[in-house]
Parts: sequence; structure tokens; C-alpha cells
Amino acid sequence: MLLPIHAKQYKRKYSDVQLVDRKSFCKPCTRSGIIAVFTCFLLFQSWMYFVLFATPQPELQDSGHHVHVVDDPQAVRKLMIERSMGAQVEKKKTPGKEREQDYVKKDRVYGVAPSDYTKYTDGFSCTGHDNQQVSVTFEMVNDDYCDCMDGEDEPGTSACGHLGRFFCIPEQKSLIGHTVNDMVCDCCDGSDEWENPANCPNSCEAMNMAQKKHQDILRQGKELRKHYIQQGEAARMNGEPWHHSDAFYPLAKNCLSRSQAGYLYRLCLFKSMEQSKNVESHSLGKSWRWIDENKLGVLSNGKMCPGGPARETRVTFECDIKDELVSVSESERCIYSAKVLTPAACV
Repeated sequence: MLLPIHAKQYKRKYSDVQLVDRKSFCKPCTRSGIIAVFTCFLLFQSWMYFVLFATPQPELQDSGHHVHVVDDPQAVRKLMIERSMGAQVEKKKTPGKEREQDYVKKDRVYGVAPSDYTKYTDGFSCTGHDNQQVSVTFEMVNDDYCDCMDGEDEPGTSACGHLGRFFCIPEQKSLIGHTVNDMVCDCCDGSDEWENPANCPNSCEAMNMAQKKHQDILRQGKELRKHYIQQGEAARMNGEPWHHSDAFYPLAKNCLSRSQAGYLYRLCLFKSMEQSKNVESHSLGKSWRWIDENKLGVLSNGKMCPGGPARETRVTFECDIKDELVSVSESERCIYSAKVLTPAACV
């Protein structure tokens, strides 16, 4: 088809313009697009690095029955995305207060004496609740489900109730399983209350200091007791009638007094206990007998209470480096309890 001259020129003119415009427009677009894609790629990589490495990994997930380590990639990815978006992810609380590389291992043998660690990590057998043998694997220990009839698989939880046993390492003592996480601090380090560690601050240092003080008092008290015994032996050699332990001889030669709650109490060991206020006085016991020699005795046959019984005082003795009546209380109606500190009880 033949076109008029002006038509050919028109087509050539606008074709050239279109071609020139496409080149001038697409070149910068191509460069910008590449840069934008590359930038998005870098940002995505940075975000993934943050999610996978910088964000703390979820540790445990409650499956509703047993508690297992999370190993489902989809579950991990979901938790990570929720956390990266600012959602608050609730984690299953687990025994132990600090995360270490062998956290799971320490967790799984929580509440076990160190000498028994190998037994739990290697696995063992027990009798199940259906009287069948159960092979307890490492993953079944402390999973908050009672597999063994004797509670042996749950040393670190309360899942087995009174059957379980939790071992307090600092004190080297065992607790009944139902005391774990019962809001009562039984171990000085608070390890038995791992669900709420803030409720049980570590008191082991204070306990150790108290034990050291007690040991020092016991050591000094035993030395003083030797001198008390010598005095008692000397009294016997001089013909003085004495029917009690020689260690209590010096204590019996002097009466002990204490003012408390408006009353004055006066204890003359092996003889009498009196309570007085102003001009009124009552006998709280006058006949002595030992219940546990060197530890507990009773002064009975005191003044009769209205309607009975006769008043009496139970006296307990505790080791100390001095003789002192430290407390008196009416533990039951007309029955009193008195505590005496003395080197005579340091045995």
C-alpha cells in the first residue's frame, strides 16, 4: 500500500519519538527496579537473621499432656513470627532459673540428688499404674505426668503428689512431691518453688551462718558443761544429796526469773515454778519429773485452776553458753510451757 508522503513522514516521526521515549524511560526504570529488588532482598535477609538468631528461641511448648521440647518447624516459625510482630508469647515455665547449654538436661533431672543423675539420663524401669513395667526414657522424666506408681519419674514436679520425692541439694534433704510449687519455701535456695522463684529468695547463706553460730555455741557449751559436771561431782563428794544429772547442779542452785506480759515468772529448777502479779501469786508446779532427761521435764501439782486441773509447767532445755529463762506461755488451759537455755543441755 502506498502512503502519501506526509503520512510516511508522520509515521516515521512518531515512531522515532516512541522509540526514543521507551529507551529513555526504561533504562532508569530497569536500574531502579534492580536496586529496589536487591534492597528488599537485603531487608528480608536481615529480618530473618533477627528472627532466627537475635530473638530468644521458644523453649518448651505445652502439648496438654506431656511437655516436650519444641521441634515442629511450623510451630517454631509461628512463634517466631508472632514475637517479631510484637505479640507476647507465653512460654511454659520450667524448673531452673538460668538458661545454660545443657539446660534441658539439667531440667530433666531437676529435684534429683546429684549421685542419681546417671540413672535418670540413662533411663530406668518402674511399675506403672496398671502394674505393668514401664521403660522410663529421658524425655519422660519431669514431664509433669506420673508414669511410675512410686512417683520416681517426677522428682521435680508435683505430678505424683505424695509419692514423689524432691531433693534439696543445699540441705541434702528430701521433700514429699506435693510440696513442690505449693507456695511454701522448703529449700533454702527456693528450688522447690521454681514456678515462682521471686517468692523464695535464696536464704542459704543466712542458714549457713545460723548453723555456724549454733555449732560455735554447741562447742563452747560443751566446754562449760564439763565445768558444771565437775561442780556436781564435787557436791556429791562433799556429801550433798543430789539426785539429778551433775551437769544441772549449778543451774539448780539459782532461780531464774522473767517478766512477761505484766507477770513475773520465777523458776527454781526441780523445786517450783511461780507466777505473780502485784501481790497475787500462783504456783505453776512443785513436783518434778523428767520426761526426756537433759531435754524435757515437768513441774506438776501446782495451784488448782477453777474447776481443775492443777496447774503444771513443762520445761524444755536448749543448749547455750548461759543460763536463762527465755519464754513462758500457757500452751493449754492451766498447762504452761517454759524454755530454758543452759550449757547443761549441750550434749
